[in-house]
Amino acid sequence: MPDAQFSEFAYGYAVIREAEQLLTRLGAAITGAPVLPSLITENTVGYDANLVAVDFSLFLQFKRSFHVSALHPVGPCGSPGGRPHCTWAYWMKEHYRFAADTTSNQFHAMRGYEDAVALGYTAGLSVYTAPGFATNAELDQAYQSGAILDRSVAVLPSEFDAVSNGPHKYSFLPDLSRGVITSAPVRAGATPLDQLITDTVEARVPRVRDDAVSLQQWAAGLSERLADGQREPRDRLIRAAEEGATGPILQALRDTTGYLGGTVLMLGRHRP
Repeated sequence: MPDAQFSEFAYGYAVIREAEQLLTRLGAAITGAPVLPSLITENTVGYDANLVAVDFSLFLQFKRSFHVSALHPVGPCGSPGGRPHCTWAYWMKEHYRFAADTTSNQFHAMRGYEDAVALGYTAGLSVYTAPGFATNAELDQAYQSGAILDRSVAVLPSEFDAVSNGPHKYSFLPDLSRGVITSAPVRAGATPLDQLITDTVEARVPRVRDDAVSLQQWAAGLSERLADGQREPRDRLIRAAEEGATGPILQALRDTTGYLGGTVLMLGRHRP
């Protein structure tokens, strides 16, 4: 019934590496290095890592899993060495768990980020994540195969809204199919981290993809009309530029290409 063999830092690095790759594949281009607060500032900001992409922010709080592999019949729930593991009384089979204190500044900060997303103040995801494995060999295998996120449970801070304030144990099955806050107990979500990130980002991506398709169709149509000698669209665009009215057009172009990880560079000459 050991703690994870690897450090939280090693696990966190593996999560960040894969999360950046996943966000990039989903079209949420990373805009800078991950924000990794010090141990002092972490208690204030709440997260262990903040990955900032175009119009999306991923707040991650890493947890080392405690592996409960068998019942140790000492006391009502089993307390080997004075360390209770009453989570076995709920599952009665192998599982993982981690601790979360809903009275901590860390928790309130993470919960606040989730509220900000829900209210539409920002776009992103605030989540606790813990590995569904505990040995160095499993970490190495998941790292080499790109399966860290797939084998990590993702838990929204709001899952703890159903329980009283204080320290709690969240536990989950190795296949990430079910989770529970065992202090109540209360059933809680248990989603692979890669799935939750993908679902959250793709809820925003269709609008971006539609913009890109519309831009492509507009450009193709303009080229065809100009090739046919229809000067009116071109003349209208030139007049808009001369009158300084192209701001919304250029901003739309910049936003669309930014979502896709690119940039727009406009070249031309000034007409006095």
